[in-house]
Amino acid sequence: TGEVQHTEEQEVYDQPETTSEAVTETESETETEERLISTGAPIIRISTHDLKLSVGQHFECLDYVKECVDDVDTQNQLFSRIVVNGEDEYGNYVGNGTINTSYETSYTLQYYVMDTDGNMSNIETMKVTVSG
Repeated sequence: TGEVQHTEEQEVYDQPETTSEAVTETESETETEERLISTGAPIIRISTHDLKLSVGQHFECLDYVKECVDDVDTQNQLFSRIVVNGEDEYGNYVGNGTINTSYETSYTLQYYVMDTDGNMSNIETMKVTVSG
């Protein structure tokens, strides 16, 4: 009987430790997000900074926007105001994130957003390499 009580005590002891660690991590993540959006300027994050595409592969620049937040504007408002510009490896301007994947080349694209108050976000840079 003593062994069963010991096992039950052990199980009860292990469970709260795991739960409290999970709560601490969640609180920490929430605090970080609140600090990021409290500046007044929007923040944009992309999912990768180095993208490799095959010749002929479809590319949609907004598919790589991971997060876009602001202290006032909604995510939908911000997404409609994202700007993606850059240049190809020869220095030719690329507007609206439109790249040509029909031949081998590379691009450097810059992502940013302006909120309705005129505040500009950080700039995220992505290198896109198109190869055969």
